[in-house]
Amino acid sequence: MELKLNIYKNNKEIEKTYTANEFDLMWGTVEDFLNIIDIDKVDDKTAIQKIILSILPQIKPLLKQIFPGLTDSEIRCTKAKELIPIFVSVFKYSFSEINSIKNNSGN
Repeated sequence: MELKLNIYKNNKEIEKTYTANEFDLMWGTVEDFLNIIDIDKVDDKTAIQKIILSILPQIKPLLKQIFPGLTDSEIRCTKAKELIPIFVSVFKYSFSEINSIKNNSGN
């Protein structure tokens, strides 16, 4: 799995690109997100907005885990629309890893 994060200069020109070929989502991070997300309310737009606002403080540390060397000022120079595919890929990969452990345990 290749993840790529572009850092922009003047909102248009790519100044730097971080890449990560593999990432292991730490269980503590999964727990933090699961504690925030209320599965019963995923169809409620207001609830989803609250979930997103609750997750925001955890995004910078997660990005810094994925892309070592990334700074807070560089995160400010990323495009939000480019972050979504990164998070989707990370969570899909992580949950597939969790499922493979479950399937290999014989349960």
